[in-house]
Amino acid sequence: AALSERFGNVRTYGRGWETSAAGVNRGPVAGGDLLNASRGGLLHVNFPRTAKGFTNVKCGVFETIGSGGVLLTEPFEELAELFDYTSEIVGYADTADLCEKVDWLLRNPAERTALQLNAMRRLVACHLYEHRWLAAWNCIKPAHPAGPSGWHPANATPRSRVVIAGLNPALPDEAAIIAALDRLEAGGSTGG
Repeated sequence: AALSERFGNVRTYGRGWETSAAGVNRGPVAGGDLLNASRGGLLHVNFPRTAKGFTNVKCGVFETIGSGGVLLTEPFEELAELFDYTSEIVGYADTADLCEKVDWLLRNPAERTALQLNAMRRLVACHLYEHRWLAAWNCIKPAHPAGPSGWHPANATPRSRVVIAGLNPALPDEAAIIAALDRLEAGGSTGG
């Protein structure tokens, strides 16, 4: 409620969110509605605690960055191993700190753009499904050195190909294209 009272145009998704008259709770979303929700905001607030009280990295972290949003989250070690809290994502200590950082990001579009681009570059360089599959294969390959049907991706470099879908002139697509081109120029893969 503090964010919607201070900034007005705040949307929440899911159950149980308390909003002021200026905020809107859209309820649970899935599928195309989830994609639209993710692309619908500049700033995304992540709450890393689960209903059972555990703190972990949720899929929304990657969805936010992949859709071009700036991620604001409570700092925790597991996420700090994946993204940098000073140049790719934003950490906040409490509600007052969150409100201050939202205000700062809204007033500083160049800094917001730098965070978006840096996070997208990290996502493309390190956190695609292709990276996860190759890591999984490297764990499996000692037991199956020849691989399925003789295919052996050990030490394989991902193919350099680009698949970009759903383009529009918004910054998330610009950031995705720049990150993908950076990765291709470096001789790596963009996944897909």
